[in-house]
Amino acid sequence: GGMARCTGHQASAQDVSGYCALRRFMWRVAHLHLIITRVAQEAWRGVQVRNL
Repeated sequence: GGMARCTGHQASAQDVSGYCALRRFMWRVAHLHLIITRVAQEAWRGVQVRNL
């Protein structure tokens, strides 16, 4: 789905592939951020429990 939308742009193939790569990179960063946030929350909860 995403690839078809990318190739529909009125731009050179290089620009389109760069845009798609950027989108994939941003998605990966966002996904990584979610995982890090979840892990950080778990760690913070563990610290709070230990301090009680």
